[in-house]
Amino acid sequence: MTKRGLYQVYSCGLYGNIESPVQKLIPVQAPSCLCYLGGVSNARVESFRFEEIVSTGAMATQAIGANYYGSSEDGGTGKPEYTYTQSSLYIEKLNILQQVMADVVTGSMTSQVSSNGETTFSASGSGLVGLRVGGVPADAVLDLALFNELNTYGKLYDRLSSDDAFRKRALLGTDTLPAKGKTLMVTLVHSIKGHGLKVEKNTVGIPLFGKVSFAEMTVSPTARSLMLFNVVMEDGPVTGTISSGGVQGGGEYYP
Repeated sequence: MTKRGLYQVYSCGLYGNIESPVQKLIPVQAPSCLCYLGGVSNARVESFRFEEIVSTGAMATQAIGANYYGSSEDGGTGKPEYTYTQSSLYIEKLNILQQVMADVVTGSMTSQVSSNGETTFSASGSGLVGLRVGGVPADAVLDLALFNELNTYGKLYDRLSSDDAFRKRALLGTDTLPAKGKTLMVTLVHSIKGHGLKVEKNTVGIPLFGKVSFAEMTVSPTARSLMLFNVVMEDGPVTGTISSGGVQGGGEYYP
């Protein structure tokens, strides 16, 4: 039976759940998603505003999944040799209650699946431009180069296992590394700088508002999913959650 590529790829601009002063879900904005067969999906929203709580300028997303078959000229076999996925997004003028703001948000997750090897990943192209947190200009530095080196599940797991300093900085939600093969949650954030900001790992607390966490990524052997903003509003009159800038890439061969 010929192997076939199975795709795990999506991108979304923004979504959320507001609990007070109104109880409303924020529908997913600009979603692009593929079924396991691959293809191309894209979406665009020219501007968005919800209850004066969150607003953006243009949001655009794209999801792509395709096989590379090779050719007789380059030694290809005519059978699927690589499965590629790419998810990407672009958001302008993100504003959440004037507490979390960014001029431009970009996200990207690219994967390559070899029929004979591990899935490899790259988040190059992801970034936050013109970031302000609690009214303070901030710089969230993403360690894209390091994670491009740790571009497979095995490489990342081994580094987390052997490097205590890296594990303490990058691993989220637990102090104990899960068993190998289990999904991991890490952050791409290397550092967050801003005058007077209270920073813990990838999270910044904002008085009488809540907190914002940057560049959280789940990692399985076959997929990586990156969310650039996770905002929890819990200490003010507006409560709820808003997530923005989600991209996922990955896949595997079957059988």
